[in-house]
Amino acid sequence: EALRTGVNRALGGLMAIVDADSEWSPDTLAKLVDHKISNRMLAVTGYIHPNGAGVEGKLLVNLQRLEYSQGLSVGRCAQSLDNNVLVVSGAIGVYDADLLREVLMERNIRSVTEDLEITLEMHKKNAKVGYVSSVKSATVVPISLGALWRQRLRWFTGWLNNTLGIHRDLMTKRSWLTALMWYSYIFEYGGAFVDLASVVAFPFLWWLAPDPVLFGFNILVFFPYGLLISTISQAIALKFAYGSYQYRALLFYTPVYPLLRLINVFARSRSVLSYLRGNNGKWHK
Repeated sequence: EALRTGVNRALGGLMAIVDADSEWSPDTLAKLVDHKISNRMLAVTGYIHPNGAGVEGKLLVNLQRLEYSQGLSVGRCAQSLDNNVLVVSGAIGVYDADLLREVLMERNIRSVTEDLEITLEMHKKNAKVGYVSSVKSATVVPISLGALWRQRLRWFTGWLNNTLGIHRDLMTKRSWLTALMWYSYIFEYGGAFVDLASVVAFPFLWWLAPDPVLFGFNILVFFPYGLLISTISQAIALKFAYGSYQYRALLFYTPVYPLLRLINVFARSRSVLSYLRGNNGKWHK
């Protein structure tokens, strides 16, 4: 409702949106507007840097920085190749004012992930939605496991509500946008259940192995190989996000990054089950 009020009172042709807990870099607005106009886009977003007062050195925040560098920097760069960025985050976005006003007048925005709902509605109108990797918005992120868990439940359930409910017609179109949405379902939501099954099955595999010692040795051999691949992938993601392979020593947190991945696995699985029971998500206090 606050967004609707602001849009209705705006006079210009562009609308810049930023959450109350986010802060843009000095050149962010100029670069977003320049990219939008020069590429004839109707909406554009940028990178979100997890931040907040007193968060430096906190494990959970650094893990989120690794996560954002992968999902936002690399992921949205890929989505922007065909101007199909799935969501213009509330933390950073510039819109065509007329299009945003039209969407808010036509739709009763009702999901707990309203930025996703608005962006998907714009895609229905064949809007070009882009991403600028060189601009940043520093946003406050959860610093406790409880707050992170509630945030992820809202995000994941909101995604399900938007793609399977509000905008389910997008799932059957022949477009790159639809392919991106199906990719998310197969590898993120379907993958969550595969990962969950793997965690549950692991002790039984060890117990049923013909040679438990050899089984354990194979795991020890695989671990450094997997860590090497993960470190290389993460270094590339940090380069995309921050222009440095070793931004603030974040790369050293790669070995414990699976902890955050495990939280996401449980949260996605819980969200799917919750959505199937009729829960469309809610704002958690």
